[in-house]
Amino acid sequence: MTKEALRSRHFSETGENLSDEHAARYGCLLSYENHAELSHLNRLWIRQIIGQLAQSTLEIEPQTRSREDQYKWLLERVDPRSSLEQELLELLYRQGFCWPDDAQHPIPAAGAITDFLYGPNVLVFCDGPDYDTPDHRERDSQQRQELRNRGYRVVVIRYDVPLAEQVARYPEIFGQGAGTSG
Repeated sequence: MTKEALRSRHFSETGENLSDEHAARYGCLLSYENHAELSHLNRLWIRQIIGQLAQSTLEIEPQTRSREDQYKWLLERVDPRSSLEQELLELLYRQGFCWPDDAQHPIPAAGAITDFLYGPNVLVFCDGPDYDTPDHRERDSQQRQELRNRGYRVVVIRYDVPLAEQVARYPEIFGQGAGTSG
């Protein structure tokens, strides 16, 4: 994608300028409405950044904990006042579903702490009965919309719906499970 970004801004894959035209070209504008912005655009500003991205590689770190160790690690991090978080982890463990990457993960930009994080951007909130008050619901609604606006996917697990039914709604997050797990 970065190589295509370079080409679309009239640079070679190595960042060489392939155009003698101005810093921004009229043909690059997406609509007539932003014509006034042409003087503020400069394709040369992004050349170095996109060039560096084009030469970079993505490395994924392997999980270093066993399934058992990850379960224990997550249990140590859940809110001790939330039996729902503990019940969700127990269900995921027993039935062989995918683990969260983190528990009680802070999202400072939105002033939130998610109960579970499935990296990089899936947030799972476990809402017990305390979350049903009007004030709490309104605050959560605003905060979760802010998280969505920031590109997070928000999943809410509720106390009053069977956990297995809720987990089954999100196989792209929790996986299919493996039945009973040791």
